[in-house]
Amino acid sequence: KFTAGPVETSANVLQSRADSLLVNGKKDIYTQYQLSGKYNIIKGVSAFADLGYMYFRSASNNRALSNKGPVAAVGMNLNF
Repeated sequence: KFTAGPVETSANVLQSRADSLLVNGKKDIYTQYQLSGKYNIIKGVSAFADLGYMYFRSASNNRALSNKGPVAAVGMNLNF
């Protein structure tokens, strides 16, 4: 995490390996890369943006069960 004045940023990597429901003895793999930014407008009000890329690899040989693609979210936080 990096903070400079009203700006906060972070970079994250998440990876999970779990027993496959379809293939005994093998693991499904989920990986997500994420960049986040937040700007504190005034006390209690901030805007944020999250950009990322996700990749799910099924242990099955059927590649239709795997998935990948970009993810994005933008919004505002209000704290009372």
